[in-house]
Amino acid sequence: MLAFNIKITRLKAVLLPVLVLLTLFSYAQNKGGFIKVSKINPRYFAVGSKQFWLPVELNYVINIRNSPEAIFADAEHIFKTFSANGGNAVRIWGPTPFLEVETRHIGNYDQLALQRFSRFISLAKKYHLRVKFNLESSRSFTSGYFIKKLYGANDGGPFSSFAQFINSAEGRQAYLNRAKAYIQLYRHDPTVYCWELWNEMSAISEGNWLDFSRVMLDSIKRIAPAQLVSQTLGSLAYKQTMEQYLQYLQLKNNDIACLHQYLDPGAQLPMCYGPVDEMLSQSVAFVRGNSSGRPVFVNETGAVEAAHSAMSHYYNLDTAGMLLHDMLFAPFFSGAAGPGSFWLDEPYMDKHHLWYHYQRFNAAVKGFNCITEKPEVIKFTQQGLKVYALKGHSSALIWCRDSSNTYIKELQQGVAPLVKRNTVLQLRNLNAAAAYTKARVYDPWKNTWQQVTVVNQAITLPAFTRSVVVRLSR
Repeated sequence: MLAFNIKITRLKAVLLPVLVLLTLFSYAQNKGGFIKVSKINPRYFAVGSKQFWLPVELNYVINIRNSPEAIFADAEHIFKTFSANGGNAVRIWGPTPFLEVETRHIGNYDQLALQRFSRFISLAKKYHLRVKFNLESSRSFTSGYFIKKLYGANDGGPFSSFAQFINSAEGRQAYLNRAKAYIQLYRHDPTVYCWELWNEMSAISEGNWLDFSRVMLDSIKRIAPAQLVSQTLGSLAYKQTMEQYLQYLQLKNNDIACLHQYLDPGAQLPMCYGPVDEMLSQSVAFVRGNSSGRPVFVNETGAVEAAHSAMSHYYNLDTAGMLLHDMLFAPFFSGAAGPGSFWLDEPYMDKHHLWYHYQRFNAAVKGFNCITEKPEVIKFTQQGLKVYALKGHSSALIWCRDSSNTYIKELQQGVAPLVKRNTVLQLRNLNAAAAYTKARVYDPWKNTWQQVTVVNQAITLPAFTRSVVVRLSR
């Protein structure tokens, strides 16, 4: 077993020549640029300094019940399918038994786990996907799914409590040393676009997560200055969570204002079991309004049973993918830096053949450059529509959502979406509507475009169900 354990210093010496070659290859794969927060419009991302980058991201979690080869076969299927449908980034959970580098002793790093980590990065490169890598998720030494027994005193570890691990200089150094095992391999590689400190750290019941975050964001940034570094909190589902987000959003060294939000009938906040588009729009608006001008990104979204006790039963009923559609479109059209990053439920996606929704999202927004357009976010309601608009300098994108169609009606009550006909969209609410003279309408459910005429600052939408997207230009 000792052959599978290796110190970081030795690992660096062995792999350095290989890493140089991999970095050069990665530059070719990813067109030579690291992902940055745009300096021109810091609400969005850029490749290098100027080229707009829209993260179309998916949460990928390893199924540890499978054999190693089955795990990689599954990952290849997902990465390939996602990329073929327009995905360009994946969020990978590092703290799973399959990728855990500390397996026997703190400070000794398992070479096999690091090889597996590198194999995932190679798969991402193969399918032209950027990677956001989550470094930690533990919440306890003794119980629960997110457990870290190796560090607890009861199992021979150095820390008597989780608070001591998080708060002490020794605990933070142990965290940092373990993080370096992953980061040192790919800190010069643009395939990894973001290192994420801790999944939903506010869920830990003890310790000062805020101070830990403040210190570690800077510490990781010093190790990997070319890449983004972020922190995450739990779902925005309770009043207490809203207070935590207000603290979190004051972290000036956090590159991305990450938001986790789920359709959850057990949540305290009513928006979490209301219409999905409204839930995500309200959540993005809350984070955006308190995020000091940085990118807002829905880092996790999906549908669950009460209090995340299981995946939602609505997935079995949602054969058209209305939930996924809203989770993609609502965040971006509410001012987020990209569509929502869906927490992958493979049976939902594969059984109902829903991967195409990523293609439809990309088709709807293609060519709209949020860096140069610097869009203003506008929302209004009219004639049975919820209208979400991004008004740019030379063009505008508008997502029109049928107010009468919700998951409660379509999935719970079995009411089929109505065909909306002769719906007139008033453009006066855009506060510059007279400047737009051309309009096209995209139906993401049929994958069709149609030219329409602007008359008296209004357009008549073609017949549609659920939603359409309007593109205006001068």
